[in-house]
This record gives sequence, structure tokens and C-alpha cells, in this order.
Amino acid sequence: MNTLKFGNGEWYGKEGTILAYNDENYNYKPLPFNFERDSKATVINKDGLIETVGSDVPRIDYKDSAEGALLLEPQRTNLVTYSEDFSQWFKIGGATLTSNYSVSPDGTQNSSRMQMNVSDKFYINVALNGDISFAVYLKGVGQIRLRDNTSTGLKDVTLTSEWVRYELNFNATISNFQIEQQTGVSDFEIFGAQLEGGSYATSYIPTQGSIVTRNQDVCSQTVPSGIIGQTEGTMYFQTNKLFSSGTRSIALAYTSGSSYYQIYLTSSNQIRVDVNGSLLVITSAINLNILNKIAFAYKSGENILYVNGVELASSTSTTIPTSLNDFYLGNSLGNEQSGSYQDFKLYNTRLSNTELQALTT
Repeated sequence: MNTLKFGNGEWYGKEGTILAYNDENYNYKPLPFNFERDSKATVINKDGLIETVGSDVPRIDYKDSAEGALLLEPQRTNLVTYSEDFSQWFKIGGATLTSNYSVSPDGTQNSSRMQMNVSDKFYINVALNGDISFAVYLKGVGQIRLRDNTSTGLKDVTLTSEWVRYELNFNATISNFQIEQQTGVSDFEIFGAQLEGGSYATSYIPTQGSIVTRNQDVCSQTVPSGIIGQTEGTMYFQTNKLFSSGTRSIALAYTSGSSYYQIYLTSSNQIRVDVNGSLLVITSAINLNILNKIAFAYKSGENILYVNGVELASSTSTTIPTSLNDFYLGNSLGNEQSGSYQDFKLYNTRLSNTELQALTT
């Protein structure tokens, strides 16, 4: 029996809570997930615009799906102190800047217009080392280069007539970040610059004169008896975005002792399932650029993982936790959050292989 449904185009969230449903005798009973994030954060709303939500408010993101997906991210800091006011950036050459030029991706008239000739630059001083991600919204005519002062991170961008968020990920020790005109001329709009420590870019963090930190999203539930199958069960996830590098959590079924199932992506994009620190199953690498439907079914000696209709791994291990009572979506033991979830289901039985194939196809 499908004992818990979450998402699938049906969302209701408020401060501190987002709802799932318990399917018993064809009646839907609210089962709230606890939600925490001790800061404001942004999300792409149904109209395709950047929207800011308050502390502890879940983010249903529509960037990659018309049905929406729960967005869960780690703590990150935007080190660009002026993410929207480019008049505060430094300038080299004869480039011109017009502030509040037109409508930006947040739906208000606060984009900046940049007109650049060969060798012109705009830059902002930022000291950082290690994994670095830069992201910025651009649209217009011409070609520009995004780069750091060491030229370790380089990205040539051919501009278009639509707003696009361009991202650049690299590893270096830098003191500033630059927007440079290499050849020809460019006339474009710019909005929402973000530079953060990490191997991938996260959602936009607005700044106005100082760095700003968005805290970690935590989505969990102390599950009523019978919802998580103890000796057997199935977990199903439908995700439209799994972050592109590092070790990333998918889910954790846990008890206050040492018993847990942990499902996460390795740095080489393999799905790993372990029980109490011991490997249970591990897949070949999966494609992060498509919608992924993932189902893990467990039972003593009959553990199996299906992804997009295909059996990717199995195990005959008999090590099965018997006292699970907490469930964390997009969180794990020491790993960062893994992205966004369109649909999630728990079953208190081990589905058959035929059912798993159909569920994930």
C-alpha cells in the first residue's frame, strides 16, 4: 500500500510546514513535514519570476517543471556585495552603465544596461579560494567573457534576446571577478550576480552592500507507526534536478539510535544506498540532465534499486533496520542537499520488480 504521497503537482506549504498525504482506505489525511530554514530565500514562481520568501517557508520551484518541485539547498553565501547595483562595481575603459534600465527576472524595473567596447571591463573585488561558482542573468547583443583575475575560470557568453542565468564553476584562489569585452562590442542587460564557495551554483541570493547568507533547508518528519515499513518497504523519488558535483544526499530514513538507510549520490554520480555505514547497493553513473525516477525497495535478501524503468543494482544483504521513525528528504549524514523533488512516495511493502519497473518508467 502506498502509505505516503508527497508532491506530484499538489503542494501546500506555510511557515514551518509542508504537507504530504497518508492514503488509507482512499481517504487523504494531512501528514505535515517539518520545514526549517533560518533565513529568507528566493525561488522561481509559477510566473517564471524570482520571488523572495520568508524564513522557514518551503520553496516550490517552477524553474524546471510546470508542476513544481520542492527545492532543498545547503547553506551558501553570496560574496558579491552588490548583486544588482552595478554602479558600485569598478570599471576599466569607456563602458557605459544605465541603472534601472528595464524589467529584470524578478519582474521589477531594476536591470542594468551595459554598453562595452573592446578591452572594457567591469569587476568587483572578492577574495575566495577553493571550489567557486559564479552566476549572473544576462540578455542582449554581442559576446562577453566572464572570468576571474587569474583566468582560471573563463566562460565566453554569446548573448540572446531572452534572460538566461549563466553559470561558471572552477577551482582557484581569486581576488576579483570580471565581466570583460574581448572582441567587438556588446549592448546588454545584467541582473543578479552571485559568487559563492561551492562546486555548483545555487538559487539567487540578493545583496545590497554586504554579503548575504541563505541558510540550509531541512525537510523532515517523525513518521507515525506503520508509515515506514520496518522489515520491508519501498521509497520512490522523482527529481528534476540533482546538483552536478560533490556528494549529494537524496534521503535518510533514521532512528534515534544507529539504525538508518542513507541514499545519496557519490561524486561520480552513482546512487549509493548504505545501512548503518555498510554498503548495500551502488549503481553505475546516472544522467543528471534528465528527469530521474528512482525507487529503492528493501527486504531481507531482496534489496533492489530501479532508475527510469531499469534495474541498476541489487543486493542479497539481510541487514535491515527494524526501528525507523524519522525521515529526512534531501538530507543525510554529513552530505549536502541534493536538489528538487517533484514527487515522493513511501510504501510499507517491498514492491515487486514488475511494479518497480512500471513505477519508474
